[in-house]
Amino acid sequence: MKVLHVDPALEWRGGQAQLAALLRARPGDGWAGAPRGELARRVRPPDVPLRPNSDLRNLPLLRAGAAAYDLVAVHSSHAHTASLGVSVPVVVHRRNHRPPTNVWRYRRAASTVAVSAFVAGLCRAAGVPRVSVVYDGADAPAPLPRPDTAIPEYLVPAALVAHKGQAALLDAFVGMPGELVFAGDGPLRPSLEARAARLGVRARFLGAVDDLEPWFARAHAVVLPSREEAAGSVLIEAMARGVPVVASEVGGIPELLGDVGHPVPLDDLGAWQHALRLALDDDRLRIQAYARRFSVAAMVAGTEAVYAEALAR
Repeated sequence: MKVLHVDPALEWRGGQAQLAALLRARPGDGWAGAPRGELARRVRPPDVPLRPNSDLRNLPLLRAGAAAYDLVAVHSSHAHTASLGVSVPVVVHRRNHRPPTNVWRYRRAASTVAVSAFVAGLCRAAGVPRVSVVYDGADAPAPLPRPDTAIPEYLVPAALVAHKGQAALLDAFVGMPGELVFAGDGPLRPSLEARAARLGVRARFLGAVDDLEPWFARAHAVVLPSREEAAGSVLIEAMARGVPVVASEVGGIPELLGDVGHPVPLDDLGAWQHALRLALDDDRLRIQAYARRFSVAAMVAGTEAVYAEALAR
């Protein structure tokens, strides 16, 4: 089974990290994407070069490139549109926290892979057939030791955009001991920095971070205050390292946390403060043991099962 994975994005987010894991686990597969994008820089140059963040203009390029493969796997909306002219089966990877539109495109596909049961439910409700759930995967060789710094550091790894909910987290952190460490960039950075200063909240803004590993090692907990979220792959990365997690009780997040994380209702400031305090005493070995169900091997095996079924139709 020779698969061509398609993602013409320039950025590096959860979807690109999962595609990178697939490409490393399946070195015989190809990928089509932007030669100047982060996937090309961090993994390898694309086998089928595409125009960045484009769809219809990539249609003839992808149609020609896909002829050498058994199946095309599309990992973004741009990739999905660009795949409409290929002659081999198409599997769509869906990671969006909103209901799909243009459902006719999904009905043409052999199958859809949803990143959570929440996303699968949105797809099925919209009329998308043949939907399977495959959770993201992450591995870590050993649990990170609890940081010995006196002041707790709470790592908040997310783009600084409205639906990630950092403004409400700053409100909840008023009067809390410790520091919020925001790893990510975006248009809301100036307003969030001003809000933190106005509230008297201790906060550090790192901007875009290529490698979260040293920040995971410093973190007493990882916090994801999203107002909407398909799943939250960074929570899996944190738990794989034994780092406690506190996150909004929205979208697919509760599916990931099990009984080791701290899901918190939106806008309940008292509940946020309580969860942030509780997380400091979490058992890191127990967290990592739970997170093994979300291994890279499990993600790859689940994905391969969907691909094989799509080819068998």
